[in-house]
Amino acid sequence: MNRTPFRIALTLGLSTMAVAAFAQAPAKGERPAPPPRDVASLEQHARERAAAIDANRDGSITAQEMVAWEDAQRLERAARRLERMGGSDGRISVADFENAQFERIARMDADGDGSIERGEFRRHGRHHRGPHGFDGAPPAPPADDAAR
Repeated sequence: MNRTPFRIALTLGLSTMAVAAFAQAPAKGERPAPPPRDVASLEQHARERAAAIDANRDGSITAQEMVAWEDAQRLERAARRLERMGGSDGRISVADFENAQFERIARMDADGDGSIERGEFRRHGRHHRGPHGFDGAPPAPPADDAAR
């Protein structure tokens, strides 16, 4: 009995499964991608968010309501960050804050050489940099604005 076709099929099947497994694995230090969400759940989330922003329930959202909602969200995120850094009552010591920042910087320095290269900085995530990019400089104004 010739087992070659069976071995070829088995090898191809296992190779395909291995490629699929590695293709889905997040890179070291990265979070896995969130699972896909259906449109109906996203629309429901949008309705709930709009209702939360419309504080006086008059059916319209003002700039003041939007700012108040954003401020409340920012305050909640800050409280969660402080809690992750060791704070328990909405506060943390300056030393604990500094240590948390030092740990974050050490994680960014992936190769441990005491220098954070552009690639390491990018891998840490754009959401940690803000709009100014790697060197902290704001983007140059458009040519039209520079002449004014």
